[in-house]
Amino acid sequence: MGNGYAKRGISMVELLVAIAIIGILAVLIATRLRTPSVRAAANEFRAVLQQSRLESVKRNRPVSVVWDAVAEQFDVDVYTSGDTTSVASCSLAVTTAVQSLDLDDFRAVGVVTTMTSNGIIWLPGGLARDCDASALAASTTTFSDGTTSVAVTISSGGRVDIQ
Repeated sequence: MGNGYAKRGISMVELLVAIAIIGILAVLIATRLRTPSVRAAANEFRAVLQQSRLESVKRNRPVSVVWDAVAEQFDVDVYTSGDTTSVASCSLAVTTAVQSLDLDDFRAVGVVTTMTSNGIIWLPGGLARDCDASALAASTTTFSDGTTSVAVTISSGGRVDIQ
């Protein structure tokens, strides 16, 4: 039986256990809701490709997007002189840097690309070419963190997709 007193409230141990469970659940939910670094890097690269294409049309100048493996970044450059219809290489013409996409901004993300000379050139008409000025065959740039991979493809017609 009892001593006549009704038990009310919760003990300190019960309160600490409840707080610990809520904390663990919050961490699990937060990690599931956050966009993975690989997906964020792929989305950012797609945006850089689309923006560089628009920049080429807007400026009526070729724009190159080139992977720099040493600096681990994609560099976007606008050709500022010479014949804009026959660009011979991504690195031989006079260019002005427009922007870059640095992979250091994304946790532990690596990149592998099938682009010729590790880059493409957007021509003023919106068409893409390989850095050796040949017609662009579909190319794929894959972002990976060891467990997850996301591929960004550029079709021969210049369409940019994430797979």
